[in-house]
Amino acid sequence: MRTELVRIGNSRGIRIPKPIIEQCGFGSTVELRIENDCLVIAPGRLPRQGWEDTFRAAGPAEADELLLKTFPPNQFDRDEWKWGALRGGIRSGWYRWTQRRVRDSEDPSLSGGLAR
Repeated sequence: MRTELVRIGNSRGIRIPKPIIEQCGFGSTVELRIENDCLVIAPGRLPRQGWEDTFRAAGPAEADELLLKTFPPNQFDRDEWKWGALRGGIRSGWYRWTQRRVRDSEDPSLSGGLAR
């Protein structure tokens, strides 16, 4: 099928007929990429879409061997790292404890979203 490029401001675009949109499963967004000097338009996917199925298909990780040895905590681990929770209690994570702490009440944008 041939189609004309349509001027859209300083860019160009194409009109995709409705039957093609439905056949390809396009939603409100698409992925564009270049392969072998050809423009490929694919249905937009959510980040990490399909990862859960892939992990499930890989099977349990109990028998996997570790690639690195585990080491006991050192002085840096004991003095410099503290356990904290992200603001709102959604998830927990590690954050670097520094001398220059920024209190949430002063400027929350500087705290990086971490509870102190």
